[in-house]
Order: sequence, then C-alpha cells, then structure tokens
Amino acid sequence: MIGSRVLAALVALVALVALLAVTSPARADDVLTASAMADDPMASIFVGPSGQLWHADGQGAWVRDTQGGVAADVHGATLADVLVVVGRSAPPYRWDSASWQALRLGERGRTIAGTGPRAAVAVGGQIFVWTAPSWKRVGKVTGPVAALWAASDSKVFVAAGGKVWRLARGRFIEAGTADVLGFAGSAPHAITRDGQLYDGATRKTTPILLGGQPIVPLAIAVAPGGPPWVLGTVGQRPALARKKGSGWEAVPAPELVDGDPPIGFGVDAAGVAVVATRSGAIWLRATDGTWSAGRRDERPAPAHPGPGPARVP
Repeated sequence: MIGSRVLAALVALVALVALLAVTSPARADDVLTASAMADDPMASIFVGPSGQLWHADGQGAWVRDTQGGVAADVHGATLADVLVVVGRSAPPYRWDSASWQALRLGERGRTIAGTGPRAAVAVGGQIFVWTAPSWKRVGKVTGPVAALWAASDSKVFVAAGGKVWRLARGRFIEAGTADVLGFAGSAPHAITRDGQLYDGATRKTTPILLGGQPIVPLAIAVAPGGPPWVLGTVGQRPALARKKGSGWEAVPAPELVDGDPPIGFGVDAAGVAVVATRSGAIWLRATDGTWSAGRRDERPAPAHPGPGPARVP
C-alpha cells in the first residue's frame, strides 16, 4: 500500500504539473498555418494545421483555447459570422464555438479562403461568397485558384491561371495578367510573384521598389482607406514598404527569419501592425514604428475529452 507521506507527495506533484500546464508558454512545435486578419490586427485569429485556435487576449498575447480536430492540413481562414477554415480539399469547416463542423457546399476540389472584406471560398473553380445566412455560388473560373477577394456577392476578384478575373454580370471576365500571391484591402490590391503590386481599380501592375531595388514580396496588408503595405525581402534582408504617392516608402521591418514565412499580416490606419509566422512567432508594431515580440500562451485541456473531432453531417 502507498504510505500517507508518499501519497501526499504524489498529490503535490500532480498539483505542480497542473500549475505548470496553466502557466507554461506554448510549445515551440505549435506551428501556425492560417490567419483570419481583422480590421483591428490585434483582434486577429491564428490557426494551426489541425484547427487549433489562437485568440487575442487584448493584451498583446494570443491564447490557444482549442486543441483542433480538423482532419485536414489547414492553410486558410475567413470570418463568415463564424470562423471558417479550409484545407487542401473540400469540405471547409466552420467553428461553432464548441467544435468544428464540415461545411457542405456541394463541390469537390482544392479549397482556397478569400481575404477580402466579405468571406469567400473557392472549391475547385467554383466561387462561393457569404451572404448571411448562407453561402452563394457566384460563378466559376478555369484553372487552379491561387487567391480570392470579395467585397460582396457581385464584387469579386479571383487569381487563376496566371491571370486576374473579376465578376461582371454573373460571370468572370479577364481583369489583367498577373501571377498573384495574395489579395488584401477594402479595395482589391494584390502582390505578384515577380514583385509587382496589382491594383484592382486600374487593373494594372506596378513594381514594388525600395531605393531602386525590387522587393521579393511575402505578404500584403491594407488598412481600410489606407495605402498598401508590402512585407518581403531585399537582398536576403527583411523589408517593409508602404505605398506613398507613385512610389514606395521604406519602413522598419520585423526581424523575420529565413525559411519562416508570414502566415498573417495586418495593419490599421494608425500604423499598428501584426505579423505572425509559420513557426508561431508574432511581431507587433506600435504607432511609433517600433516592433516587439508578441506572446503565445495556452490554456490547459479540459478535465474530460470534451467535444470530439470535426463533425460531418
């Protein structure tokens, strides 16, 4: 039999382990693969590969409060009243505040989450836009979708097959030749693989240059009513550029690490910015232009297993 002193020691050890679980930071291998960026970048949500969620606590930290449960390699997220994430193929999943549930849209194929003001999802070549309380199929494009932007069910831009397409009278028509990496903004702006800025209003591209040197773009962010910001590298060094008139203004960049790409980049009208990378690093930019490291914390798992993995109706 276990003596009373040994039993007391075991109880104390269990209590210590529980305390450490509450106060310990997130494990280094908790990678991030997607983000749902908000107009207030400090309120953005970050997502792990199996649907782990990191919510902002309002104090410069992001807290993991769910263990995941999506049987997909999550690579995109968008907000459609509730959070929706996409993996490599259909179905997308929505978060109902307790568990993930499959979102059936009647299509199969590679999935992409939109990054515009209105939630949108591409499944194969079919484009769906959130028109509360349901998803509306707005049209179809040919070729793999690389990026998607929507402001409504009639104002939609899609990058596919090395071209940009816009929705017009119920069908997609060509709106420029550009190999787009990603869209952002309340009006459609995008970065291209060859270091150009695509402007959906003019449907033209212009080079992204700092001191005459091209930026290798990694991410784009646009505050509502503000200019585009482009995060990337120049000569193997991190670089951040802000559109100013017909040119670009150099802005101090966070210390990104080679091989650790950004999965989320957001900025507000005051210049407050957030950058999150795949390794889980979070960088915060204050209004004075200085960068600091954000924090990641996690809450302990519930005492019982809780909800099961994602449910498929």
